[in-house]
Order: sequence, then structure tokens, then C-alpha cells
Amino acid sequence: MPITRPRYLLIALIAFSLGIDYLVYGTVYPLAMYSPAGIQREEELSILGACYALGVLISTFSYAYFSEHLGCRRPMMAGALILGAATALVAVAPNLPAMIIARIVQGIAAGITWTAGLSIVAEHYAKKRVEMMGFAFMGSTTGSVAGPSLAGWLYDVGGYQLPFLVALGLIALNVLLLFRFLPKDTPKKITVPHLQTLLSDPAILAPAFALFVAAAAWGILEPVAPLLLSKQDIGPPFMGLILTGATLAYGASAPLVSQAVRKWGSSRTMLIGAIGMTLAIPLTGLASQALLLSASLCVVNVMFAMMLNPASAAMGDAIEARGLNCYTTIYAIYSIVYSFGQMGSSAMATLVLGHINLMTTLMVFSGMIVLSIPLMLKLAAKQRKDS
Repeated sequence: MPITRPRYLLIALIAFSLGIDYLVYGTVYPLAMYSPAGIQREEELSILGACYALGVLISTFSYAYFSEHLGCRRPMMAGALILGAATALVAVAPNLPAMIIARIVQGIAAGITWTAGLSIVAEHYAKKRVEMMGFAFMGSTTGSVAGPSLAGWLYDVGGYQLPFLVALGLIALNVLLLFRFLPKDTPKKITVPHLQTLLSDPAILAPAFALFVAAAAWGILEPVAPLLLSKQDIGPPFMGLILTGATLAYGASAPLVSQAVRKWGSSRTMLIGAIGMTLAIPLTGLASQALLLSASLCVVNVMFAMMLNPASAAMGDAIEARGLNCYTTIYAIYSIVYSFGQMGSSAMATLVLGHINLMTTLMVFSGMIVLSIPLMLKLAAKQRKDS
């Protein structure tokens, strides 16, 4: 980075971009059933979710293939512009086919933004990668929790299209900020090994699996968090305050997680996060008071940080250990793994809730995380053996 730029300007810019991406995502899914497209059936909602995942796959694979020529600055701005086009189409889509196209385009924008954004963080903050990844994810977490609440409030105020008009304004601001402050790419030779070579490396496979588990754990809570809060008769203003507090707990934990990685290493820190997550998720369902629920959600966010931040940084570390600089390729893999983890568990939670109660659902998913821990230990042991 140019020395004249403030140290945290770039990370704030990436965090804002990731936050806008998740805010739009969180605006679309709760309002889909109120769109002019007339979407009412659960099967149609599932199709739209699959289309978003398809868009992510298209963009991440394409971007990874052409990353040597594209860099990160132009894709970041292109991702924001594509997100604007997708948001505008969602606002006016008259039927299901138009909404399908909009969701695919939205997924394409997300894949580009996340791959380029995390590549920038990994490249520019090599010495404090875990901590800076945490600050970047604080932006995305803020967007994910603010999106549904903001969408619902704006819908009540001005109807279906108002939330998307506000989102378009924020996207326009993001484009201007990226154009003004995002540093230019430094020309360099990028060597990209075969994808199978990367995926067979335990130093990449171990954090990628932990990343999948972390994303799945977050995907469990995303659709049920409003249900947990509504059980306590918490209104929208206080609900927003609780979710904001949980997000701040995530951001505040970033330096502590970074210290934990330095003391215990990435693998042990991620393992502690996974064990903590198995305990914290059921606690959210057992909380009988708003204060206890708020504390439980804060604990979940801290455990999430202990899994996500080290896993994200470790993938960049693994590339550097090989003497490579193909950050866009490794974070394309990251985007795919995270998307499948979060959206898969979110869809499963939504499906399961139709047959069993909320507390049982949380216990089932907590048990699934427990079952993943032995595999995490095995992959970590293989990583240490090969290092």
C-alpha cells in the first residue's frame, strides 16, 4: 500500500464492500415472497438459493482462471457494479425466470467480491492476517444481521422496492469509495498450480474443512435467530440492538483470536472454536431471558471468530509456504467452501424446522458439529506430519 494511506483504510474499505454484499443478500431472501414475481412456494425459494450458489461457482472458477490478468482492483469494482445490476433486477423482476437470472447475477457478484476482497487482505496484511481477516468479516457479519431487519423496516415504510433503492444507494457509494481509495495492482508474475495439487495439500485442506464447519454453524443460526428473538417478545428496535451487540463482540474478539493463534496455533484455536460452538448454539435455545439470549449470541460470534479467522488466514499462509502468490485462486476455493457450508446448513435448518421444534433443531446441528471434530483433528495431525 502507498505509505500516504492510513493503515486501516484498506481493511475498512474491504469490510464495507463485504458488508454491502451481505446486506443485499439479507435484503433479498426475506422479501422474495413479496416480490412482483409472485414467489410463494418453498420449492421456488429453494431454486433461487441454488441459483445464487450457481452464480458463486461461475464467478469464482472463472476469476481464479483469469486472475493472473485481472488482478484485484478491477474485479472489486466490477463486483460492486454487477451487484447493483442484480439488485435493480430483483426490485422489478416480474416473474420467476427474471428472479432466477437476478439471483445468478447476485451470486456472480458475491463470488468476485469475496475472492478479490480476501485476496487483498491476505496480500497487504501478511503480518497481522488473522486479526485483519476478523475485521473484514466484522463488516460481512454486520451486513448479514442488518439486512433482514433493515429490509423489514423499509418494507413497512415504503413497500417492496424501497429496501432495494436504499441498497442501490449504498452500492453506488461503495463503487465511489473503491474507485477513489482502492490501490492499483502491482504487476507481478502469478504461478497457479493445478487445483488438485492445492486441494490435496493438508495445509489447505485442514483450514478449508474448518471453514466449512464454521460457515455451516453460522448458516444454522441465520434462519433461526429471528425465531429465537421473537420467542422473547423482542421488538425490531431491541432486536437490532442485540444483533448489533453480537456483531461488536465478533469484531472485538479479533485481536484476542490473533493472540490465541500466536500462542496455540491455528489448528488448536479452530478446535477450541468448534467445541465452543457446539455448546453455545444450544444455549441460544435454552436462554429464557433477553439478556441471556444476547450473551449467548455474543458467545456464538466469538466462537465463530475463533474458527473463521484462523482458517481464512491459514489458507493464505499455506500459499506463501509453497512460495506462491496465487491469493485469488486460494480465496476462490474459500468462497466456494464457505458458500456451500452456509447455504447448505441454512437450507437444511429451514427444512428441518417444518418437522421438529426449534430446540431440537439446534441440538441436532450441534451434534453434527461434534461429529465433525474427529475429522478436524485428523486433518490437523496430517498437516503437522507433512509440515
